[in-house]
Amino acid sequence: MFIDEILNSKTAITKLRYFYEAKLSDLYVIAAGSLLETMLNENISFPVGRIEYLAVRPCVFNEFRRAIGEIQLEKALFNCKIPEALHGKTMNLFNRFTLIDCGLVNYAAKVQKELFGAMDILDAWRGKIAEQIVAQELLALDYRVSNVRNFWVRNKKDSEAEVDFVLQFDNKVIPIEVKSGHNAKLRSLHLFMDDAPHNIAVRVWSQPFSIDEVKTQKGKSFKLLNVPFYYVGRLEGILNNVIAKC
Repeated sequence: MFIDEILNSKTAITKLRYFYEAKLSDLYVIAAGSLLETMLNENISFPVGRIEYLAVRPCVFNEFRRAIGEIQLEKALFNCKIPEALHGKTMNLFNRFTLIDCGLVNYAAKVQKELFGAMDILDAWRGKIAEQIVAQELLALDYRVSNVRNFWVRNKKDSEAEVDFVLQFDNKVIPIEVKSGHNAKLRSLHLFMDDAPHNIAVRVWSQPFSIDEVKTQKGKSFKLLNVPFYYVGRLEGILNNVIAKC
């Protein structure tokens, strides 16, 4: 039994416990709601211990790739070892995925033609489409309902800064910028790293994977992981490998 938009009935939410307690082995109950997570903070008696929570995330690149039958890159993507000769092909696939998955956003912003003609999604809609698709990929790394996307802002006089995303990984908060261009342009990321107690930062871009040794203006050295868009879904594995070698 599927109950859609159950958030419209607080009574229905509290009654879910009875399906569990009735022990009907041949009845499976799924309750869904587009804003259901917002009710977790309200004074509603959710049946603790009797229901399981699962967040349905946006479609991600690897799901899209499998759906269109592109399985040749499966192993290389999983191991983050796409040959440089196949980088262009993989980025073209990611651009197709972006065009489809951000379709409603593109339509609302009236940028369909701009995205069709873009050689690099960082060029489309002043880079906002690229940030949107990276946000979706990052959100899908964790299926807990409580998982949210975070960013970093510094509001100091004459020294404001903003990093697109931050990712909690083990005991580290990893800064992530969605940018192209030379390392010197990543001013906000450099300011974040000056105060960070670790030496790992991430830039998501359209070029092949690489690692740069970078130094901030204050002299702090750190590793900048240049991660192509199609590896964002494997970011945690990449961080594991890099940190293990540090």
